[in-house]
Parts: sequence; C-alpha cells; structure tokens
Amino acid sequence: MAERTKTRRMTSFQKVLQRLAKDKMAVLCGIILLAFLLVAIFSSSLTPNDPNEVHPELRLAEPSFQYPLGNDQLGRCILSRLIAGTSTTLGNALAVLTGILVVGVPLGMYAGFKGGIVDNIIMRLVDVLCTFPSSLVALAVVGILGPGLTNIMLVLVTLWWAPLARMVRGEVLQIKEKEFVTAARCSGLSDTKIVFRHVLLNIVPPVVVYATLRVGAIIMHIAGFSFIGLGTQAPMSDWGVMLSDAREYLRFAPRMMLWPGLCIMIVAFSLNVFGEGLGEALKPGSKNLSRKEVQE
Repeated sequence: MAERTKTRRMTSFQKVLQRLAKDKMAVLCGIILLAFLLVAIFSSSLTPNDPNEVHPELRLAEPSFQYPLGNDQLGRCILSRLIAGTSTTLGNALAVLTGILVVGVPLGMYAGFKGGIVDNIIMRLVDVLCTFPSSLVALAVVGILGPGLTNIMLVLVTLWWAPLARMVRGEVLQIKEKEFVTAARCSGLSDTKIVFRHVLLNIVPPVVVYATLRVGAIIMHIAGFSFIGLGTQAPMSDWGVMLSDAREYLRFAPRMMLWPGLCIMIVAFSLNVFGEGLGEALKPGSKNLSRKEVQE
C-alpha cells in the first residue's frame, strides 16, 4: 500500500512537471532562476577577483580580459562584486522568506483548522499587521534602531507573515470540509494526523506559488533600502549597494548601474513568470491527492 501511494505521488509530480513543461516561458524563467541560484551557492569559487580589493589606478576602467565588466569608482572588479552580490541578495531574500513561512504557515493552519477564539485572535492580529505599509514601518524602525539589513529583514518578516497566514487559513477552511477529510475523521485519525497527512499536503501548492511570487518583492525591498543606504552596508557586495555606488557616475560609467539593475529586473521578472506558470501547473493536480491516500 505504501509503495502504491508513493508511486501515485510520483505520478502526480510527473504530471505537474509535464504541465509546467508546456509553458515554455515559465521553463525558461525557471532555468534562469536556477542559474542565479547556482551562482549564489558557488559565488566564492566563481569570482575572478577579490570583490572588495581596491585598485585606485583602475578607477572606472573599461572592461578588460582580467576585468570583463570593468572596474567601479574604487577600482574593484564589477563582475566579482556582481557575483558576490548575487549570494548576498538571494541569501537575504531566502532568509526573509523562510521566516515568513515559519511564522505564517503554522498560524494560518491552526487558525483555520481549530477556529474559535484562537482563530479570532490570530485573524485580528493579521488584520492589524496588514494595515501597516512595510516601507514606512521599516523607515521608522531604522530611524529608531539605526540602519542595517537585519532591521529591514525583521520588519519584512513581522509584517509579511500576516497575508500568508490569511491565505493559508482560507485554504484550510475549504480543505477541512472536503469528503476525504470527513473520511479520515470517520476512520479514527487524530486531528494531528489529519493536518499532516491531508491538510498540509493540499496547501503546499498555493504556498509554493505564494512564496515564489513573494521572493521578487523581498528582493526589490532589500535592494531599495540598500540603495538609499539603510540596508546592506558597504563594503559588502549587494545589488542595491552597487546601484547606490553607481548613481554618481551614471554619465561617465553607466555600466556600473546597468549590470546590477539588469540582475534585479531579470530575477524579479523570472520569479513572477515562473510563479504564475507553476501555479497553473499545480492547480489541476493538487485537488485529489489526499482522497487517493484515504481510498488506499
């Protein structure tokens, strides 16, 4: 029985991949995202030069064999800083996303499945947090605690778990009324087993899509605050910091702003397109997974 259930899960996964493969644009964006992720993971091995090494004699130098994208205002290798910035930017965005998922998913599931006074308390807290604009709150926190990426990340996690919890709660409210959940209750399964075997399995697709789309917004916020000097601090490599350094030299060396700007635009666009394609691929195949397990 366990082998048949595992086989059916694999079959469903293969069907999702087949549906996703039909969306050529989503596949292309997925490949681009994978390439950026690999660059972020192996950034220390891919940088041709030390990203923080200063060469005053090469200030604003044109691209060369040793420095393929040229040098910045301090003579640092732009390509090396771009690669190192990929690791910093994506790593920080994934850290924020992890915090949002760790807080939002359990609270949303508990509120939707248990209901009652706990549901009311969590949802009222969600309503309050959703009224705060994240950018203004981040500016206020930075004004009190001082500039720093950690403060920005904490603000994003504190405010952005709420929309996820609301979405998860709505999904759970629909799922717990399904026939396969009723069948699981009648078979004597505890609430904990029902949640982990059936409810959690069915909220994975919308959560994955939500997370994919949310990463783009996180990257834009982190880069934006780094651009105005409130996020990542020099000399660390970050796409937002690189944009901030380049704005004074836009007329003389536009390439300094071109490359980090392109990276932000490509990653954000790819995340949105891939997230939408993944959502469409998951929709048809995510409805009856738990019902099949109950029938087994």
